[in-house]
Amino acid sequence: MFANGLTFDLDRGVPSLFAGNTGDETLYATRLSDEERNRLHVLALIKQNGTWSPEAFDLTDVAFAPFCQEATDESVEEIVIIMANARWEDHERDPVTAPGLPSRLFMSNMGCGAWSGTAQYHVKIAEVDEVTTSTANFSKLEFERDTSSLTQIAAGAGQMAFGPIAGSEIIPLGTLAGIAPFGGGYQLANATANWTHTSDYHSGDTNCGESGSGTLQTSDSLGAGFQISPYLYTTLGNASPSLYRSFFINAAFVDADENFTGGCVDGEGKVTNYESPFGLGLAGGYRNLDFGSLIIDPSGNTINETWTIDNVTVELHLQSKKIP
Repeated sequence: MFANGLTFDLDRGVPSLFAGNTGDETLYATRLSDEERNRLHVLALIKQNGTWSPEAFDLTDVAFAPFCQEATDESVEEIVIIMANARWEDHERDPVTAPGLPSRLFMSNMGCGAWSGTAQYHVKIAEVDEVTTSTANFSKLEFERDTSSLTQIAAGAGQMAFGPIAGSEIIPLGTLAGIAPFGGGYQLANATANWTHTSDYHSGDTNCGESGSGTLQTSDSLGAGFQISPYLYTTLGNASPSLYRSFFINAAFVDADENFTGGCVDGEGKVTNYESPFGLGLAGGYRNLDFGSLIIDPSGNTINETWTIDNVTVELHLQSKKIP
């Protein structure tokens, strides 16, 4: 990812929109005024498939230009960044300097292609007045992303503008600021899970029981997101900040077609029967380190995570693959 520090004020920290939020700092940029950036230019020559681009791509108005090496359209072999000052009239002017952090090029091996794998969701409650077990085994969990052409990247694909004045501040898509994920991620493409649910619970002299099973499908998703966060700074257990080693996943499912059934009998023998849809939420990411295990393979293409909070345990096993 190229970060433009010539025609943008490049900084690291928490953007003003998120001031007061807890969370890790990130990289962001503030647009310079037309006067400040007058006749400054940032261009890129890019080599793909052994061939250099015949024309330079103009990145003057682009704060962040990401290139995913696992997506054929975005993959680059070499890149030459040209920063030009065309203010030739002012011979006495000092050389142009970066208003903030200097321009820089970040590299990482963290996977950025399509992600797929499996997941497990498990709830177990064993108390005096309740015994509940719910499971869902995702044999298929696939996320896809939209790839960008070099022309789209040069037009600003891969970044998000926000701020008091529209476009005054920019962060790369996929960044996690505080606990809020921003786009630039992946959409749920396919999901399949078999689920089971049993429960016995008591309230006073009323005894209840539930049971059921079914299959969750992609169409049962109420919303799902998966973000690889290549531009997030976080310690991840180390003293120095790291870049491009984080991810965040959240997904909710409700099986409205296959309800589990339940019934209660009170102390007078009155029976009440009911049906209810089965639902669950999957989540994971770097913020679960305090209560689970997260392993990102050195290759950057494999994620394995297990975490438990209260009675809920979630396992995620995901693999990145190249997008043709």
